[in-house]
Amino acid sequence: MAGSGRVCVATVLGVLLAATGAGAADATLGAEVDSAHVWRGVTLNSTPVLVPQLDVRGWKLYGLPIVVRARGYLNIGDEGGILPAAKLAKIDLEAGIELPRGFTLSYIEYAFPTVVGLREVRPGEPDRPHYLATREVALGWRCRGAVQPWLTVYRDVGELDDFFVELGLGRSLKLSDQAELSLATSAAYAGKRYALDHGGTREGFHNYDLHARLNYRPLATLSLAVHAAYTRSFRDSLPKQPVSFYGGLSASVRY
Repeated sequence: MAGSGRVCVATVLGVLLAATGAGAADATLGAEVDSAHVWRGVTLNSTPVLVPQLDVRGWKLYGLPIVVRARGYLNIGDEGGILPAAKLAKIDLEAGIELPRGFTLSYIEYAFPTVVGLREVRPGEPDRPHYLATREVALGWRCRGAVQPWLTVYRDVGELDDFFVELGLGRSLKLSDQAELSLATSAAYAGKRYALDHGGTREGFHNYDLHARLNYRPLATLSLAVHAAYTRSFRDSLPKQPVSFYGGLSASVRY
């Protein structure tokens, strides 16, 4: 398992170095500070987290756009969560291709480079898997327009061998030439193994989210944003979580 985690981290670093040196692509480098680390309704840490991030666009495969995204999660505190503090606790790496008619196909790697088995930080749960990395294949669809419904099906092809489905609806409102407000709501359904991994009891509806984001562009290449979210579990596949409300600030530069 440790070898799998090291391979994933090395892959992330290699793609980051390649992406930042790619002259043909457009890169957006940013950072976000959130009041808590919440992922798919699960509280990974209830204290602030720093999230450096990189998005790269511009490459094409057979004429289809390719997108590469990388995220790192540095937990600032360790209250009420399952990941350690003051360390790079989680890394996400995604490579996707944009298909016709609003479809996308993605491959995602998740690494937990500083966690030595989740059982050590959540004693009393003997059936909890021990893994430092896992991976997913995702097929998504989004309807472009004033109101944007979307559907994404995630299939874990690493440690869990299960599925996670998210259905959502979004709306963007242009407030001025520089400011835009985005509103979104979503609900998720989890398979049995996915639910058990997060403390649930059975396959079923997992969580629902409400999200608002205000984005401001003082310059063409600079973006500032503030966001707030509310998440709640359905209890069947996810027990009640410590964090329901959270939010944060972000800044990014495109070059």
